[in-house]
Amino acid sequence: MDALIVHRIQFAFTITFHYLFPQLTMGLGLLIVILKTLAIRTGNQHYNLAVRFWARIFRNAVGQWLLRVRTPPCSQRL
Repeated sequence: MDALIVHRIQFAFTITFHYLFPQLTMGLGLLIVILKTLAIRTGNQHYNLAVRFWARIFRNAVGQWLLRVRTPPCSQRL
């Protein structure tokens, strides 16, 4: 496989990753707040189950972001 094709595939993956995850985390934060508010107002436990499910995904997304931000580039690891 040509090196240019490999670099384009890597660039496409990186751009897609950096485009989707900010929207995912911002949208999930709002969704969790809305679901928790509904759980408190209605007392329905289904909303709490949904909050727990989406909070796990939110935690993982933020955790991946923190690892990516705090990990120095390869040139600085030496």
